[in-house]
Amino acid sequence: MNSFGWYFLGIILFLDGIWTLFGGKTSFKGKGWTHPSIEYSILMIFIGSLILVSVKLYFKNKKTKITEYSKCPNCKTAYDYQKLNKGICPKCHIQTIDMDEYYKQFPEELKDFREQS
Repeated sequence: MNSFGWYFLGIILFLDGIWTLFGGKTSFKGKGWTHPSIEYSILMIFIGSLILVSVKLYFKNKKTKITEYSKCPNCKTAYDYQKLNKGICPKCHIQTIDMDEYYKQFPEELKDFREQS
């Protein structure tokens, strides 16, 4: 299910909890339209809120790209980003560039690499 589906489910459960908290009826376990207990209302509000917060945090973190490899624009050496000190090239002492961004800036190197293969 995508983020919209989870948001929709969280909103429905939250609103159901609010609705029943203020005396609204709900269909529960196929018993027809009844007035549920206060515990049901609080549980639906809690579950709905939990889904909304969880979805927000999950999809926010999922969109964040983590740099795995970077390349020095000066010496042309590729590094594992996690092993670098703040992304600084140990040889040239300049900031390295994410591999995707590097090949956007220097497309001729990618072309040279493909010709060698």
